[in-house]
Amino acid sequence: MWRSAVLVLCWIARSTAIDDPELSCETRDSSAKSSSLLQVALAKPAVPTSSAIHEHNAVEIPGKATKGSLQSEHNLTEQSQTELRDVQHSSMMSSRGNIGEARHLNDSDIDFVYCWSGEAAQTASESAKHAGLFGDARDPGGHNAGFGYNEMMLSLRSLQKFAPWFNKVYLLVDGPAKPPFWAEDDTRIVMVDRCKLFPRSSDCPTHNTAACQSVLHLVPGLLEKFVYMDDDFFLLGPVTPWDFFTENGTPLLTIDVKEEWLQPVYAVNHDGAPILAGPDMPPAKVPTSIYPRMFIHAPTPMLLSFSAHLEEEFADWFAFVRSHKERFVCCDATHRGFNATADLFHVIYPAMLYKNGIGKPNAKMLFRNGILLGSKSCNCENPECIEGLLGEPERKCLVLSNCRDPSLFRAAQTLVIQHMT
Repeated sequence: MWRSAVLVLCWIARSTAIDDPELSCETRDSSAKSSSLLQVALAKPAVPTSSAIHEHNAVEIPGKATKGSLQSEHNLTEQSQTELRDVQHSSMMSSRGNIGEARHLNDSDIDFVYCWSGEAAQTASESAKHAGLFGDARDPGGHNAGFGYNEMMLSLRSLQKFAPWFNKVYLLVDGPAKPPFWAEDDTRIVMVDRCKLFPRSSDCPTHNTAACQSVLHLVPGLLEKFVYMDDDFFLLGPVTPWDFFTENGTPLLTIDVKEEWLQPVYAVNHDGAPILAGPDMPPAKVPTSIYPRMFIHAPTPMLLSFSAHLEEEFADWFAFVRSHKERFVCCDATHRGFNATADLFHVIYPAMLYKNGIGKPNAKMLFRNGILLGSKSCNCENPECIEGLLGEPERKCLVLSNCRDPSLFRAAQTLVIQHMT
């Protein structure tokens, strides 16, 4: 089973921006049209009985081997391991249930999921900065490669304080891992070896956030409703499940999606120029996105059943995304452009929910474009932005970005901690 809930939104300032203080828009036209209505509101699919997940280490995918008895993976040949992964992946995909079955939303019906580089990469951030890997505004090799300042600790603390009703938090990392010492007392925090989730073992380890996002729905034991989080999202006030889903479990959109924003993934560059052909062309059938007209850096409410539906519909694209171990710039995997955000689920998921008639706009509409929780991005270099945001009780989420200096992050962290205490 599986779940979802939470949101946040951030704006990227680019050369062609709409008149909105929190969002950036680019490109003048889009061609995608909305399609059929799917009426989704969350069924809980049956959990495969062979699910094997430890409280602190999820290293196997639910599923049964159909050829002979199930052996320990440590004793399997490489070919057998591949066959087992295929069987497990098929089992997980077939367990998603019916997308359209309504179900009343209760407290603790929602999981949260993070893609995380792990604590080792975080504690190495200052040495990485001095080595020239972190701090160049043009170089995503710092943040995008997983370096940071252990933002996860603060993000989880905000979740525990302001959303104590959550069911579980899954941290997807490369390889088996134990919870950090600062999280080991909360048994709801579960470490997941994401490399066990990839159908093709050669695609992991990975530094590609989009690749990790493409396997979220394969986490063993995940509830139907879940929220994707980044480690630089911090809740600032009490939230409820109904801030992210309707009472019957329909996910609220991270933004009030507009038809004119929609276009196929990789249709144009961030500057609106057409994508040029290259050695790594995507498959013909790709999902729809709101990028580059809009970029949303936000916790994203998701449905297990709908995510599995997307993989069934865009199987070749999911495999394509997973094959890139670094963030992908279309259409040459050897190029690393700024942020490389085209295939992130932040911008694809709300577009696909909208296109299929599943997601609902935020009924409160307290902020322009229906930004849920009034989420806003502030740079570490701008403490005035952070202080101003903390002074607005209607805003429930902060996205802390561009923390390229340890002292600036510590100053921002202090402001957030003081607000939480």
